[in-house]
Amino acid sequence: MSLLIVLFWCVVSLVVILILLTMVPVRYSICGRLQDTVRFEIEWQYGPLSGMTSYSSKQLQNFKLSFIGIPVGGKAGKQDVKKDQNTIPKRIKVKKEKAGFAINDLRCLLNKDFLAALLKMLKTIYRHSRPGVWNISGVIGFNDPYYTGLFAAARQALPGIGVEPDFSREIYDITVQISGRIIAFALSYHTLRFLGSRAARLVLARLWKARKSQKKSGSISRYKSVQVHH
Repeated sequence: MSLLIVLFWCVVSLVVILILLTMVPVRYSICGRLQDTVRFEIEWQYGPLSGMTSYSSKQLQNFKLSFIGIPVGGKAGKQDVKKDQNTIPKRIKVKKEKAGFAINDLRCLLNKDFLAALLKMLKTIYRHSRPGVWNISGVIGFNDPYYTGLFAAARQALPGIGVEPDFSREIYDITVQISGRIIAFALSYHTLRFLGSRAARLVLARLWKARKSQKKSGSISRYKSVQVHH
């Protein structure tokens, strides 16, 4: 009996620790630039852990992981190496048939109650985890001044965007800076609440039944094709 009590309190303690860990906010910062290439850098911090990932269209990802500011791991980016296609042996890939959904089955996602519950969840998550800093600046000019004029008109309706139109040339020089925080507990709570709603349960149940029927019909068709060949 005492062993069961010890196991019970161990499980309770583990659950409490996991809940407390999910309440720790994850702070993030994203800085990107669009010029000749696309480059961006993501920094995040979760308690004593922090990391940085950078990427460009001409270089693979760089990853660094630190604990209390001390580097504990990482991966340096590598340049893409072009190999002679004649020296690379070609492998024949066998495509496996996967059970999917028909168009009629996916129409259930357009259910009014389901969309309302989904939109409510997304709004709640955005209000809770929206970026504290949102800054977009730079210069943009399209090859056709007509599209530059459309962008200039649309920019008036988008506050916080400091991208200036340039009608004299084609140029793309945009810098984006985003930072904020995300709490995993809030994301998990609102997501599970949405999945537990009646509208979501009905849609998920219909998709599950449709997938099972697709798998069953696919196996029957393969069985018939084997019989015909024999």
